[in-house]
Amino acid sequence: MNKINVSKRSRVLFLDGDRLYLRPIEMEDVHNFQRWINDPEVRRYLVTRGPISKLQEAEFLRQMMGSANHRIFVIVLKEADRAIGTMGIHNINWIDRTGTTGTMIGEVDCWNKGYAKEAKKLLLRHAFMEMNLRRIETAVIAENKASIKCQEACGYVREGLLRKKVFRTGKYLDEVVLAIMRDDWLELQRETQG
Repeated sequence: MNKINVSKRSRVLFLDGDRLYLRPIEMEDVHNFQRWINDPEVRRYLVTRGPISKLQEAEFLRQMMGSANHRIFVIVLKEADRAIGTMGIHNINWIDRTGTTGTMIGEVDCWNKGYAKEAKKLLLRHAFMEMNLRRIETAVIAENKASIKCQEACGYVREGLLRKKVFRTGKYLDEVVLAIMRDDWLELQRETQG
């Protein structure tokens, strides 16, 4: 991995990858988050449909930062120290040891470059090896083929189809439910390292 000199950075590095790192969200991220969510191309497959004001986004970030049931990170490219999106574990159930992941690559010029996959792998390692979660799931609008492919490349398995679950672009669309279990993730790690 390309290590970076964190002492020269004003941000906190939390999870370190090859081309990117994940760090905690900060209130100064409000501008990027608001810009990304209000971009029609970016929000096409998101739960949020906008418009989102800076005040609304700041309040949302405050709630997320103060919650034990959500862990949200900013995805930052090492080369330019550029924030390109966000990824998190939501609705963490500490008794059942489960959570739901969500991803947003907000910078459109960073799509289809493998950044979401690299970030997701860092997040899953954290979820299974540090948070002791045992099941992570996600739901993806069926039209979002790139996201489904990314989830499956990280070890997620399709578990179901929620027919006509969401309304986008004037029509109801199916949602694909995918999940990965800790035991399956550990086996995948053994296979890729052995």
